Amino acid sequence: MQAIMIILIGIACLVVGVLLHAGYDYLAARKWSKSINFTAEQQKVKQELVEKKTATEKEMSDEIEAVIQKKKEALHEVEKEYDYKEKSYQEAAQQLEEDYQKTRQRYQEMDEQLELERQKENAEIISKATKSREAKLACLNADYEKKQEELRVNFLNFSDEINMKKAALTEEIKAFEQKQAAIVEQFKKDEELRKQRDFYHITIDSLSESDIKKLKSMAPGFSRPEIFYKLLYETYYKTAIENLFKQVLGENKEKGGIYKITNINNEKVYIGKTTKFIDRWRTHAKRGCNIERISGQIYDAMFDEGLENFTWEIVEVCPKEEQTEKEKYWIEFYHSDQYGYNIRKG
Repeated sequence: MQAIMIILIGIACLVVGVLLHAGYDYLAARKWSKSINFTAEQQKVKQELVEKKTATEKEMSDEIEAVIQKKKEALHEVEKEYDYKEKSYQEAAQQLEEDYQKTRQRYQEMDEQLELERQKENAEIISKATKSREAKLACLNADYEKKQEELRVNFLNFSDEINMKKAALTEEIKAFEQKQAAIVEQFKKDEELRKQRDFYHITIDSLSESDIKKLKSMAPGFSRPEIFYKLLYETYYKTAIENLFKQVLGENKEKGGIYKITNINNEKVYIGKTTKFIDRWRTHAKRGCNIERISGQIYDAMFDEGLENFTWEIVEVCPKEEQTEKEKYWIEFYHSDQYGYNIRKG
């Protein structure tokens, strides 16, 4: 019985809509001249916003390139410092070897002199001098080995420090290069999306669009406006939006990650995260038709402008534990908390 009542109400509304259609067309004709200038101004504002967004994205890419260059210069300075220390170590080791050989030569000359004295039968003096020479030679050998070991240890410690600095700088450069590559890749994807926009959004014929506007305008006057919103979604949107989701998501509909919804008219973006794309997108679509409605800029825009004026796109498939950080990254990338539908940075 309730279903019959709903159908009768729908038929009555359509009859009223037909009667109002003539008056609506008359009013629309009077307003047409005024809307031309408004539409032209809207397109001008939209173009300025797109150019500003493109300039901002290019500036971000240039800043990252500058950071990479600074990191490479820092790495070059570390390598220069390493070469200098290595050369100093080699020079110090060589000087130590030369001093050792000179002192050893001097002791050998002393040995020869002692041999002459031994020949003169100064046995006691020779014995004392020999012991003293041997003791000094032992000290020399010990001092040489100690200094050589100190040089070796210092150089090894320095080498380890330099290698750590080089590794850290290399990783930073790699991270920035990956970030820049991701930005370039997203630029390409966004450009491709603009070229193939029809693939990512539904289309509504003019008659259906007119019916949708009538239903939206009539619904608030009834005690249960949700009936009209459900009728609107089930009749005009559900089949088209389900086919679109199947087309865009493909084998990823059961997966999760980061997604992007874009307003075609003003390029405003909403970035979201989910563990299952298909379920989350269905919820967005229903709320955009005032079904299961909650407050939100994106839902207000969807209801006012129609689901047909929004594109749906996967930005990145990723596990749940990575989604929070990645959502923050893409919100910052698209500035969707400043000019978009995100109210905060993730």
